[in-house]
Amino acid sequence: MQDQLLDYVALQMSGGFPPFKIKVNLYKKTLDGKDKEFVGNQSRAKTGYWTMKPLTTMRIQSSLDCDLCNQGSNECYALNHIRSDIQSVEQGLHETVALAIYLGKSQFDLAVEQTSVSRIKEHFTDLTQWRLLICDPLFAAEFGRSSSETAFIALKHMKGQYDLVASSIYVSNDQRLINWFKTELNQIEGLLEQYRQQCINLS
Repeated sequence: MQDQLLDYVALQMSGGFPPFKIKVNLYKKTLDGKDKEFVGNQSRAKTGYWTMKPLTTMRIQSSLDCDLCNQGSNECYALNHIRSDIQSVEQGLHETVALAIYLGKSQFDLAVEQTSVSRIKEHFTDLTQWRLLICDPLFAAEFGRSSSETAFIALKHMKGQYDLVASSIYVSNDQRLINWFKTELNQIEGLLEQYRQQCINLS
């Protein structure tokens, strides 16, 4: 007689990154009532893995205008704003956005599923290729300031916007989002220190 397949899948999250994996164990019920682990038609103890890809970063420009965002208010929840904006152009696409951070000048950093990048680009101005480079639109030179000073001020503001959402990220228990946030914040802090030194050298 064939073993009866139980409708049972045990999922165990591991903390590795990147990427982290979900371990899947499958079982059959044998005639003596015992569980036997299997993969496919094999009765040996094996496991399969479904890999979740890490979140990726996008910089977009949106026409969304929010007074609270422009004031850098703690009451502003940029993720809700961006999801609403994205949902208005393509149903369901907003669900692929895990985090949105408002940076000023109608620009947002997004943490998104990798599979949604091309679809988001279809609806919004994509600035990702210039993000955190000397040609970053947020680093545009301002009258009376050197390019290093302008970039330093922009990065300082950017770090402040990231700091505003830090506590909610760490209490979310979303390991992918936490790892994404740490990576981006470390990059910003590293650049901030570089431009700080450049400003000191210019003085």
